[in-house]
Amino acid sequence: HIPTCGSAILIANHTTSLDPVLLQALCPRIIKWVMLKRHLHKWLGFLWPTIQPIALDLEKINVKGIRQMLRVLKAGHILGVFPEGGLQRNTRILKPLQPGVGMLCLRSGAPIVPVWIEGTPQVRSMFGQFLMPSRSTVIVGRPYHPPKSMNAQQIADDAHQRLTKLGEILKAYNPCT
Repeated sequence: HIPTCGSAILIANHTTSLDPVLLQALCPRIIKWVMLKRHLHKWLGFLWPTIQPIALDLEKINVKGIRQMLRVLKAGHILGVFPEGGLQRNTRILKPLQPGVGMLCLRSGAPIVPVWIEGTPQVRSMFGQFLMPSRSTVIVGRPYHPPKSMNAQQIADDAHQRLTKLGEILKAYNPCT
């Protein structure tokens, strides 16, 4: 269900550092990722020019980052966002979504594409997440445009319900996860 052309906001639950890799592997287009500045590790410097992440600082108001995200969407790209604002480390329960995803949708007019990730390794080490064998599954929902009458928080709450439903569908399809 990922659009082959035009802009879209890809939102997903966030289970491990593997998530962006899994999502990029199933998407034929380059995903422009939003990430926290503190995760721009120097040892991955070779990767940053290729994926051109939009790095946000939690300690500051990110006007520059918001403008970058809107430019990416206006240019017809896919923007990848983990709107929980953090990893589901010990429990795989979807946290409330940040209203920024709703604001991006309202300002850009881009559809939201919900994605649920399941089965990634539950280890604390980022290296362990990449080295531990797992049977990860990704389910992609249909793109949708929330009603224009919704505000940013209502869109985030609606997206949360849609993500939760995808997780339930995946669990019903594969109860061993």
